[in-house]
Amino acid sequence: LGVLEKYVRRYPDHWLWLHRRWKSCPERHITVLSDGKAGHLSQSRGLVERIKEAWLARAASDKRLAGNTKPLFWMKTIHVKFRHPALRPAHAFVASVLPRRFPKGEWFLRWALDPESFKLLSSTSADVTVSCGSSMAAVNLLWSWAVRAKTAHITRAMFPSWRRFDLAVIPRHDVKRPGRKQARNVLLVDGALVPRRASDEERLKEWRQKLKLAKERRVGLLLGGTAKGVELAR
Repeated sequence: LGVLEKYVRRYPDHWLWLHRRWKSCPERHITVLSDGKAGHLSQSRGLVERIKEAWLARAASDKRLAGNTKPLFWMKTIHVKFRHPALRPAHAFVASVLPRRFPKGEWFLRWALDPESFKLLSSTSADVTVSCGSSMAAVNLLWSWAVRAKTAHITRAMFPSWRRFDLAVIPRHDVKRPGRKQARNVLLVDGALVPRRASDEERLKEWRQKLKLAKERRVGLLLGGTAKGVELAR
């Protein structure tokens, strides 16, 4: 009890979250770790969107949640920065050699990450952590192990290995042996994961409302500007 009291006093905002973890709970909190690259963030959000769809479909079939009006799914994005680029390989090495579910990953994060990034992480809880790109793989593992969250990583991480994640989402073209049976934690995808887009008809309807077009009209849009041998003028 003395050890528990010490950590409650040190992180009072985490106590309620820790207490909730001792019970069965229908809510799910997803944390996305971003390296600042738009493509990686888009793929992470695409995966989160599919996790959300699966979780809400499961919740809809649960009789215990009949009539529930509270939100059951939250997503938070954290932009993670390192103190120095040279710390990334060292960080990856640590995540590769430590035992799985190592509970003290917070110490390595404090050492390698920008203070503001570490502050955001240390004040966040999650049930699942999603990341994309080689630089976020080690951060995902170390932080998720510390807060006991599931790990999901997009792209074939080699250092640390994709085998260390609970879910490894790998593009099919990155698989060296396509005919070989994949590990249970691997999900192969064709192309890049992206958030689902509305149909052409839905987007057309949305833009008609924005432009206040009551009748069918053709709209021409020129993208670009002056280039070699071409000049646009009014």
